[in-house]
Amino acid sequence: MDVRLSEKISGGKVTLPPLKSAAGLYFILAALSCGETVIETKTPPDEIFVIASCLKALGASVTPASGGYRVTPVALRDTADKSPELDVENSAFALKTLLPVSLAVSSAANFCGGKSLSKKSLAVMLSSFKSAGYTSENLPLTVNGTLAPGKYEVGAEAGAHFLGGLLIALSVLDGDSAVYAEKGLCDKQFINETVSAIKSFGGEAARTEYGFNVKGCGLVSPGRVTVPCDFYGAFPFIALNEFYGGVSFKGDYEISASANHALTCLKEIRIRGGGKYKVSSFDAVCVLLAAACLTRGETEFEFGGSFTPKDAERAERLVIAANKSGFNASFYNGGVKIISDGVARGGVIVDCYGDYRAAIFASLVAVGAERPVTLLSVDALKKTYPEFFNDLIKLGAKAETL
Repeated sequence: MDVRLSEKISGGKVTLPPLKSAAGLYFILAALSCGETVIETKTPPDEIFVIASCLKALGASVTPASGGYRVTPVALRDTADKSPELDVENSAFALKTLLPVSLAVSSAANFCGGKSLSKKSLAVMLSSFKSAGYTSENLPLTVNGTLAPGKYEVGAEAGAHFLGGLLIALSVLDGDSAVYAEKGLCDKQFINETVSAIKSFGGEAARTEYGFNVKGCGLVSPGRVTVPCDFYGAFPFIALNEFYGGVSFKGDYEISASANHALTCLKEIRIRGGGKYKVSSFDAVCVLLAAACLTRGETEFEFGGSFTPKDAERAERLVIAANKSGFNASFYNGGVKIISDGVARGGVIVDCYGDYRAAIFASLVAVGAERPVTLLSVDALKKTYPEFFNDLIKLGAKAETL
C-alpha cells in the first residue's frame, strides 16, 4: 500500500490504539473462562483478528459488541472440533501463545501459517510438552495429547509469548502446576502483563525463585474488560503535539521506565535543539528521529545494549527514510546521527520497505512538510496500527491511498 500525505495538521483529538499484547491476552483468557466477556477496545491490530479466528476454530465465539467484542468461551458452547484447523498466518504471537492453549482445549490441533513462520523451528517450545506428540518441528504440524497439571521447563529461546500462553493454559486445568524458566524470561514485560491479565480473570500465576506456581482453578469472566492503550501508539501523537500543537487524545496508557525515558528525550531534543541521547527502546527511535529532523541542530542517538542486529537493520532503514525525506542522516555501529535545519520541505517519495517504524517516522515529518510526500510500502501499519492514517486525517492531514 502506498499513501500520499499532504496538508499540514491543524489539530484535533484521536482515540489511542489498544495495546496489542493486552488485547491478545484478553481474547484468549475470555475464550477459556467461565461466562461471556465483553472486551472494550478500539479496532485492534490485524494480529488480534488472527487470534480471534483461531479461537473460533477451537470452539469459542467472537462477535462485535457495543464498544468492542463479545467472547463466548469454549466451555459454554461445547462445539470444539476434535481436530481444529488453526491458521496463524504470519503471526508469531498467535502461534506461540496458542500452541499450549490448544492442548488445554482439544486433544489435537492442526497448525498452519505463512511462509515466514514455516521456516522457524518450534522444537524448543514443543520440547516443553512431555505428554504431547507432534508431527513436525515446523509449520504445518499437528499437536496431539492433553495438557496435564505438573512440572514444565521452558527454555529462554521459547520466548515470552510461549511462556505466557502456557501460564494461561495451565490456569484452566484441574490441579496446580510449576513452571521453571530463566529469570530474564520471567521478567519480560509481556509476562508481567500476562500475570496481571490472568489475575483479572480469577486465576493466579505466582512468582517463585524458579519461575511460577500456577493455580489450576479455572478462569472466571469479569464480565467486561477494557484493553489499555499502547504508549508507543500514543507516542507519535504526543510528538505531533510537541511539534505542531493542538493535538489531544483519548485513552490511558502505562508509563514504564522506558516510556518515561522516551518522553524525556523528546522534550530535551525540542528544548536543547539536538544533543546526544542513549536510546533504551527501539519502538521510540522512529518518533525521536522525527523530532531530531524537525529540530534545528545536530542530534545523535546511541543505542543501548538491548539493540539486536535486526534492530540495526531497522535503524538503517530509518536513516534511508530520513535521507529520502531531505535530511542529513548517517548510521554507524551503535548509533544514528542527524544534522538538520529543522525544516521539512516535502516533495519527495519515501520507500518505507514494509517497516511500520519507517512509515511512522516518514508520516510525522510529512504532515508538517511544505509540499506533499508519497510513502511507499506502508502495509505493515495495518498489522500494528490499522487506524493510523485515519487518525492523521482527523488532525487535518490529507491521506490518499494510491
